[in-house]
Amino acid sequence: MITVWGGQTSRSIRVVWVLEEMGLPYRVRQVDMLAAKQDPEFLAVNPADYIPAIQDGDVVMVESIAIMEYLATGRRRGRPRRRIPRSPPTSNFRIWAKPVSRP
Repeated sequence: MITVWGGQTSRSIRVVWVLEEMGLPYRVRQVDMLAAKQDPEFLAVNPADYIPAIQDGDVVMVESIAIMEYLATGRRRGRPRRRIPRSPPTSNFRIWAKPVSRP
């Protein structure tokens, strides 16, 4: 199961959206970025202390666009390649994602 480290009003929502569309099992671990001290489990996954981050077995990733590309292109180790059902090809996903990642 994939663990998504994030918050309700962060870019982790993008990652959850892709996971929902793909029908992949996941759980969300809420991270309070305003807390005086962060969860040690979260800091072990992402010592840089920013969200979103995912943990997929031994794979750890940060940055919502990179995480979405990892999921959408089937780069999940030891698992079958899956695409988002009833959605445009991955190239169309990238057209949508890249402008979002610009300042």
